[in-house]
Amino acid sequence: MKYRHILIIFFTAICSCISKVSDSAVVDYVQQNHLANVVDTLYDFVSKIYKHDFMKPKAEVLDSLYLSSELYYLEKKYKESDPDTYHNLWLCGDFAHNPSFKIGKITHLSDTTSTVGVYISNGDNQLGYQLHLLLENGKWKVDDFIYDTGTTKSSLRKELGLETPLRGSLSEYSLKFCENPENQHEAAINLYRKKTVVSQNIVDVGGNKTFEGIADTKEGFNISYSWGHNKYFGNTIFLFKYLKGQFYLYKIIRYYSVEIEEGFEFKNMEKNLETPILFQDVDFEKYLY
Repeated sequence: MKYRHILIIFFTAICSCISKVSDSAVVDYVQQNHLANVVDTLYDFVSKIYKHDFMKPKAEVLDSLYLSSELYYLEKKYKESDPDTYHNLWLCGDFAHNPSFKIGKITHLSDTTSTVGVYISNGDNQLGYQLHLLLENGKWKVDDFIYDTGTTKSSLRKELGLETPLRGSLSEYSLKFCENPENQHEAAINLYRKKTVVSQNIVDVGGNKTFEGIADTKEGFNISYSWGHNKYFGNTIFLFKYLKGQFYLYKIIRYYSVEIEEGFEFKNMEKNLETPILFQDVDFEKYLY
């Protein structure tokens, strides 16, 4: 009887392990199958966009079909503010020169967000960007165009004088670039918490540098500048993250031109700060070049 009792315990334990392994395998299979289906859906969605005829002079139809409600609103407001300007977001330019497109890496970030790499050849211009996709009302939409040196949303908000809201656990914070009407060489970057200014950084504007915009990130936000003239020019990205109730500058990325025989090329350099600096204490001019 004792021997039989031990066997019953042994087989029960084995069956339990098999059940757990089987359950885990089923979960993994379902997740992988779901991910594969999402990636296929995203690929089909992006492919559909770039099968359109980009030789047409304007792309408002594409914008209305494929942009998220927020990005479409920002773009529309910008065009209303300056109706004489035209810029095709999909081509990153004004004109189409027999463009061709290649879809790159697809990353499913969450149930409602994903990124897709896109590479463009448009005449002599070759470039790439990431589409930030958002699941909106059950349909995937393009919520932003992300480049190495900035994003479309950050540029539009800057041009329209709007705040940049942060996301997730930092959603009570926002930032805004504010020009000083009494001093054309001075501006302020305000940090708000629940619409109240909690800190401010006074910055110089004009000269050989241009404030490009503020973009929200998972950890905090980025502030972008362009600078230079002639063949010597570049972009500097200041990366801030939230630490112990404050925002600190912790990393700087520079993209700069280097002259070569054919003209010039871009190089980049990253610098991690040994000691992070509080947002309001950052001297942007010091780290710009």
